[in-house]
Amino acid sequence: MKINISKIIGFIIILFSGIYILKSGFFNPIYIAFLIAICMYFLLLISKKSRLVFDINTMLALIYLIYIFLIHINKNIDNALFNVLFSISYFVVSYQILLRIDKIFIKKYTKRMMIFSVALLCIESLYRIMNPVSFNNPTEEFYSYKINSIMYQDSNFVGVFIVYLYFLALYLDNKYNDNNKIIRIFLTILCILTFSRSAIITLLGLTLFIDKRINRILKIFIILFFSFFVGYLIYKYIINDASFISKLYILKNGFNLFFNNFKFGQQLFGIGLGNTKYYLGIGSHNYIITYLLETGTIGLILQLLLLFNLIKTTNKKVLYVLVPFFIMGFSCVPHFIPYIYCGCSIIYSMEKQEQQ
Repeated sequence: MKINISKIIGFIIILFSGIYILKSGFFNPIYIAFLIAICMYFLLLISKKSRLVFDINTMLALIYLIYIFLIHINKNIDNALFNVLFSISYFVVSYQILLRIDKIFIKKYTKRMMIFSVALLCIESLYRIMNPVSFNNPTEEFYSYKINSIMYQDSNFVGVFIVYLYFLALYLDNKYNDNNKIIRIFLTILCILTFSRSAIITLLGLTLFIDKRINRILKIFIILFFSFFVGYLIYKYIINDASFISKLYILKNGFNLFFNNFKFGQQLFGIGLGNTKYYLGIGSHNYIITYLLETGTIGLILQLLLLFNLIKTTNKKVLYVLVPFFIMGFSCVPHFIPYIYCGCSIIYSMEKQEQQ
């Protein structure tokens, strides 16, 4: 039986795209899988069984990658630079590999990845809830069940991954009439168990607008109920919540810092990835503020050019994973997002085959 190396690489790159285990260092499953995929793909290149595709998406990604590396290599304080470089590299590699694989196999590998991820997320949720972190302040007891995660920094970042998986599954359901209902039910429960308000609101709210299988009248009823419920929460709790107030502080003072305190060079090239907290006195939780301050106007434009071109070349289908990410980006923005970029590659490669 002939072994298709491209399919093996594609399976590896999709399966492990979001499998990050905290405190595993460079022995993290996603790093090992990525290294194996690169080595196998390099063998394909030197054996001339594959070739690089230098289209506009690849070129934009490489320009952005080179810019981040050259401009910010001396500004790095923590792992933020590595996380961004790794995420962009994951897009380049997954993009090149998945262009060679038939959409039937991509869809199959994506479903297996979602099942595998759900299983790991169940373990993550169980461990985090059974091992809460103690707080001296009773008012912060809610956060006890959000911090002690085995994946990512805390459950807010786990929520970003869960929401991504959910809407990737919804894309397959709407586009190809797949049946990922059970996976989406599990992901909804897991999302609620993250206790991440931004993740829960994004998942439930967006589903009503884009899930074609929900009756229109039922959608209107649920949207009205959901609007009153969210309005009540905002009035009763969120508007006086320290976490909510801090997001407004970041937004206001971030723009003020950029336009009134930054030098021209800082406005162009940024202050370095991960450094916002040293200027604002708080971690950056907003997508625009994070990349505007840390990578500068040039860095933000380069990233948006890549994403906008992906939106254009996928006939807007990549918005299934980008819109939830942008909405959550008002509250939580991780630097480590290889799964988002891999999702873009998955959708692009499948949509391209549809257009041919």
